[in-house]
Amino acid sequence: MNASNANSRAAGPQRFEPPSARLDVRVRTVATFICFGGALIFLVLVLGPLMALAHALGDRDRKVARRWVRRVYRGVLAWFCGSGLRFEPFDWSQAPESCIIVANHQSIMDILIMYFFPRDARVWAKDWPFNRPLLGWMMRLCGYLHVDSPDIMEQAGQVLKAGGSLYIFPEGTRSRDGRLGRFHDGAFALAVKTNTPIVAVAINGSGRCIPAGYVRVYRPKITVRVLGVLRSDPNAEKPQAALKAATVKLIAAALPPQNQA
Repeated sequence: MNASNANSRAAGPQRFEPPSARLDVRVRTVATFICFGGALIFLVLVLGPLMALAHALGDRDRKVARRWVRRVYRGVLAWFCGSGLRFEPFDWSQAPESCIIVANHQSIMDILIMYFFPRDARVWAKDWPFNRPLLGWMMRLCGYLHVDSPDIMEQAGQVLKAGGSLYIFPEGTRSRDGRLGRFHDGAFALAVKTNTPIVAVAINGSGRCIPAGYVRVYRPKITVRVLGVLRSDPNAEKPQAALKAATVKLIAAALPPQNQA
């Protein structure tokens, strides 16, 4: 093995380089953007006024909006992935209704994948989706949380206190090479502060759907594993750090070696 190959292996996996864009890939790419974009337009412009009306008439938690969004995008994603999307069995009765669902982040598809879980959860998200036309409106209609809000911890705590759940990707942004990135502290600080359990999830393969840096859509095999429920240990010297370390270890162990941190 020459020195360049050795250095390449030592540096870890590189960004996924997809195959050339054949005609079927181009057709799939156009069809996918039309389908996903059409679903967004339908949700915001057709169902959006009904979502807002439901909120005005008493749906203070915006459950109606989240239910409709989940149903529409579950159907779209099921069409897109077909048999390539596989969920390993998990007994959700192990997890309380109010929990923080934490997953690694390989693709913009990941949040849609989590819509298949049997939990009415709010997304904890960064700036960019809130700043996009239509998408930002949908985020607000669903009552999703803006991570950069000055009172984000208070808002999230109120959601959990009311019996709701949250979807959080602690890496903050999707991985560009598939490897597990550094986890931020927010989800774990919130879990310790509110005594809420973490449900750890490992998603593998979604990063190859729309590779970073490319406007191409592929249909890889995606495996989703719900790994279990973790609770903070009040007797630990640093409960937040211990909970984060346990979550990272559990998710990393469920990913292929080349995708581990």
